[in-house]
Amino acid sequence: MPDFVNPYIAGNPVTSPEMFFGRADVFAFVRQALVGKHRDNVIILFGQRRTGKTSVLCQMSRHLGARYVCVLLDLHGLALEGLDGFLWELANSIARTLRRDYRIELTPPPRAAFQSSPRSQFENVFLNQVWSALGDRHLLLMLDEAIRLQEQVQAGKLEPEVFEYLRYLMQHFPRLNFLFALGDGLEGMTKEYAFLFSVGLYKKISFLERDAALKLITQPVQNLYAVEPAAQARVLQITGAHPYYTQLLCHGLFQRWHHTRASSLGIADVDAVVDEAVERGLAVLKHTWEESSPAEKAILSAAAAAMRAPNAGAPPGDGTSKRLVSAQEIAAVLRQQDIQLPPEETGQAYKSLRARDLLAGTDPYRFTVDLQRLWINKYERVEWVRDEMADAVRKWTGAARVLPPAPPPRFSMPEYPTIKSGGTARRAPNRTLLWGGGIVVMLLVAFLALFWAPGFLPGTLAPTPTRVAVLPTRTPTRPPPTPTITPPPPTATRDSAIAADAARTVSPEPASEPTMELGAGVQIVFTRGTPGCSSLGLLNLDDGTLRTFNPAPNNEEPTWSPDGRLFVASTGDCQNTEYRLTMFDAETGETVPIETECKLAIDPFWGDDDRIYFACGSRAANGELYSINPNGTDLRALGVSARRPTLSPDGKHLAYMRQEEDVWRIWVAELNEAGALVNPTQMPFPQVLGGVFARQPRWSSDGTRLYFNVTDQTSLQAMALASVELATGSTNVTFITPDTNTPFVRPVCGKNNVCVAGGAGGGLWLLEDVGGALVPKRQLTFGEEYGADVFP
Repeated sequence: MPDFVNPYIAGNPVTSPEMFFGRADVFAFVRQALVGKHRDNVIILFGQRRTGKTSVLCQMSRHLGARYVCVLLDLHGLALEGLDGFLWELANSIARTLRRDYRIELTPPPRAAFQSSPRSQFENVFLNQVWSALGDRHLLLMLDEAIRLQEQVQAGKLEPEVFEYLRYLMQHFPRLNFLFALGDGLEGMTKEYAFLFSVGLYKKISFLERDAALKLITQPVQNLYAVEPAAQARVLQITGAHPYYTQLLCHGLFQRWHHTRASSLGIADVDAVVDEAVERGLAVLKHTWEESSPAEKAILSAAAAAMRAPNAGAPPGDGTSKRLVSAQEIAAVLRQQDIQLPPEETGQAYKSLRARDLLAGTDPYRFTVDLQRLWINKYERVEWVRDEMADAVRKWTGAARVLPPAPPPRFSMPEYPTIKSGGTARRAPNRTLLWGGGIVVMLLVAFLALFWAPGFLPGTLAPTPTRVAVLPTRTPTRPPPTPTITPPPPTATRDSAIAADAARTVSPEPASEPTMELGAGVQIVFTRGTPGCSSLGLLNLDDGTLRTFNPAPNNEEPTWSPDGRLFVASTGDCQNTEYRLTMFDAETGETVPIETECKLAIDPFWGDDDRIYFACGSRAANGELYSINPNGTDLRALGVSARRPTLSPDGKHLAYMRQEEDVWRIWVAELNEAGALVNPTQMPFPQVLGGVFARQPRWSSDGTRLYFNVTDQTSLQAMALASVELATGSTNVTFITPDTNTPFVRPVCGKNNVCVAGGAGGGLWLLEDVGGALVPKRQLTFGEEYGADVFP
């Protein structure tokens, strides 16, 4: 019987095109983004471990054409000791690759020359040889494991100037192009390291598309055996189309077939090799776990525990567990283990787990890679995790607590040091001492209560109730709209929880006189729920009441009228086929449509000049800007193709975001007496690691500056919150959440310096505008809330 070689590659980069599947979007991105109008761009590919970044680099030369000569350098294979050593190794590696892959012979650079003058030797001697040999072609340096540079600098083996020098090479050698491969821990970069990549265009490498994953499962073995469709689906269910885990599981399937020589493999065969895949993927699975925060570990272990419950709807071959779990079920498991995660930690943990591709969904959730769930159930069960992070549990609860009884002993992880088993039994305290101490404490409390009672001591006064500031009622400027649609009542459970959170405040420090709390008299209208299929919420900060408006399948971007009695929003379907402007009565919930003659009326902003500014067009690109009276009269074309119009507090300028050459930037134009835009000016764009676009501008309280988001190019994920001062053009970049690695998004400021923004970890936050700096005060909501507007 012939002996067949296993075609699947479990661990090493894929260098042959026959075993490489998918990633057409990555190669298209590199082809389109690399070539700039005036000079080529720097490209950064990033993603989780084992998602195929190195494999993509190995295939790059086959997808870029003759313009680029690609040289792949694995920095983990270089010593990187001193700038002279780094440049000498860089030159040697380039010369070796050109000789091996392109038959281009260069004179090997002498080590001694680099020791005496490394920069001159690399630029004036070696690179000149390269340009002479390449002709008109470009040299594309693909640096894999680029984090190695930062590691060597931190270890003192490489000068920090290496970052500045690489930046210099990027800027002054048009035919020397760079493509870096990074992990996903971008927030861990040092300032100098981050500066190196601040000019790059980013592309995330994640899981395979379904069609590519199915080809990976079936094509390498199609001449040997068939993988039944149900078995293919089972593989994808277990691996989530993660390239490494798919190769790993298919490697085990091939080994099973090698013993059975069956003509086809089914679900039972897949399930038979799952345990082996868990063991073989141990290093990667454990590394992913170790990179998680205590809150993330708690959620992951609780989610895995909740999924162990029987589920009649589970797929064949795995009827003992379910695939989806709600946040409520996860919280219930944590409560059983006496783990109480603070809301802010919970929101950030869920956000991070989704960003890291460990969990998918917004509630309920699922593991993106089911092997991770199986590994957690075997090696990191919630009972064991609870004991290991007892310090974090005490921190969350605010005081030491007696944990539940110790769990049963856990498995020892093969090829790794044995992990400690559950904690030892705790000795019960002496009950007599407890009773005696309790009686003493009760007597002491009673005595102190009597002693401090109002009027007990001469000259003492009863506490004065805190005053609540009430803002004067503003005179209405227009009659209420004609009722058409009455929104349904708010959902009691979620709304009451959010309202309770909003009403909760921090006790002020003792003061001689009561002071007005920030946010008194403020009402916030906002978008809530799944983007693209959302409802509207209205939160009163004085009493914490929350109402929901949902007259259409999708309702977005509400904005207050100047008198605070009405607001307008864009309402339509969830398929983005038709949107209209709809005016809401804030008191009754009654609605009136505004006829704009536009099929896709989006991004409304109700200015203090009592006109509504909006964009007509798709959400994916520029629309045409218009303004209109609230009663539907005097529709004016502003003559600008853009999105997100927002009028300055003095009514003299209109800011908007505009896309040119596939790049979004912030613009400001003057609004003349006729209501037309003149003298448009593009605002400066700050350099931010991973930031490509400037989006969603809003004015500061005093109108002196614009806040906006800096986002990446593909997912439009916010990288930072930035601002630009109109008088000077100076920009400022801030990271102002408790987790300094994630920004607030889309801040909006009202009168009295009260601002509201969406937190990157979810929910709305109350902020104070202090001289152009936004200072967070407290979190108001904890769900998917965004796109807020503040009155007054």
